[in-house]
Amino acid sequence: YLLAIEQLEARRTELEAALEAIAQTEPYREPVAWLRCFRGIDTLTPVAYGWGLEAARALWLGLTGARWASTPIHGPGRRYAQRLSRMSAAFALTADLAMAVVGSALKRKESLSARLGDVLSYLYLASAALKRFEDQGRPPEDAPLLQWACEESLSTIQDRLDAVLRNFPNRAVAGLLRLLIFPAGRRFRRPDDRLGHRVASLLLEPSAARDRLTAGIHVPKDTSQAVGRLDATLAKVVAAEAVENTLRAAIKAGTLRAADEATLLREAVERGVIGKKDADAIRDAAAARREAIQVDDFPPDYWRHEAEPPRRTVVNR
Repeated sequence: YLLAIEQLEARRTELEAALEAIAQTEPYREPVAWLRCFRGIDTLTPVAYGWGLEAARALWLGLTGARWASTPIHGPGRRYAQRLSRMSAAFALTADLAMAVVGSALKRKESLSARLGDVLSYLYLASAALKRFEDQGRPPEDAPLLQWACEESLSTIQDRLDAVLRNFPNRAVAGLLRLLIFPAGRRFRRPDDRLGHRVASLLLEPSAARDRLTAGIHVPKDTSQAVGRLDATLAKVVAAEAVENTLRAAIKAGTLRAADEATLLREAVERGVIGKKDADAIRDAAAARREAIQVDDFPPDYWRHEAEPPRRTVVNR
């Protein structure tokens, strides 16, 4: 019994020393110094107050869905900024308690610290997407890109925090943290397929939104280079898309019969469904598409030639 008490006292002394060290770091140093000016308040009390405020803020934002969180952002990005504020508060509370409970061993628990690092990374990525959207004047056509980036980031942050709590060494603290940061459960969902199709459509055809995304990226005009070849192919495929739709409609109506490319184009020109320039556009797009998807190929026995040592030629004199 006495040994258990001694162990608890040693643990308490260790925790107090850890809290003293934390109190000397940012952002606690200045508020702790202010509160210590009052009589009867020492270092540990301000630190406990700070954590209490963090916990209260995380719980309030979780219960209200951060709907009343203050943010300078308006328009489509406002709700995402508020949700990011909520996840930021949850991350701050989790990271602080992890340092207090696990201490320096957190560095050795690489899976746990890596998940916390993932949370910080996705907070940064979503904030960058919001800032870009705001700096560019909130273009409506970029709204699906912002929505996808923020929903993907928020869902990943939620999953990583959940993984931290499921693997937290102190189960009592883990349960308390789950109650504080997920009081209504895990509510964020990944982007659905419809949103993914909208984003893909913006990327697969020339548009102002695509130009803004690729601004600053070097796109060579030389089609012998892979990026230049892909960009040239995209322009040709988009230019031929209307003609391809005309051919599909003619086949569906029975004006043309389904056949290989050469036969179909010849009959379409002969029957006046499309013009010669339209047929040439289809051929150019098909040729560019085939060239863009080509990969290196080798004969079936190429490895034998590489495996054989070089032969020496013996010259008889």
